[in-house]
Amino acid sequence: MSVRRLSMMISAAALVVAAAVPASASTSVGYDGTFAGPAAYKACKPRVAVTHLASGTWGVNLHDEKATARFVINVDGAPHVAFTAQMTTVADPRATFEATVITGAGPLVIKLVGNDFTYTISPYDYTLWGGPTCSSVTYSGTLNP
Repeated sequence: MSVRRLSMMISAAALVVAAAVPASASTSVGYDGTFAGPAAYKACKPRVAVTHLASGTWGVNLHDEKATARFVINVDGAPHVAFTAQMTTVADPRATFEATVITGAGPLVIKLVGNDFTYTISPYDYTLWGGPTCSSVTYSGTLNP
């Protein structure tokens, strides 16, 4: 068999295989940003009497009905949490995206509306690590330009 004929057969086979594999309807979109500003502690026991400042980074990659998210949160300049989570997206017509997952401290909901990002655990239970229980704790951030 000639090299030319073999080359044509391989090209034809590649076209058949490519045609047989459906194009993926799945798309992936990524967002990232920073945490900055006071953490919002609501209805805590014991009462959180001081303002704690949050800083750090977040990133979310949306794919189908799932999201892969990573968080690095510092509170008052000290490391607080850093983790990656597989999350389930939630439909919210007002939000660019919303996703949820269960964490060790409680159910987490993240949401991006415009450039404003929120990370809220409600209810929040940090007693295993010496912290309070609260109706919710929210860390706010922004989308990177």
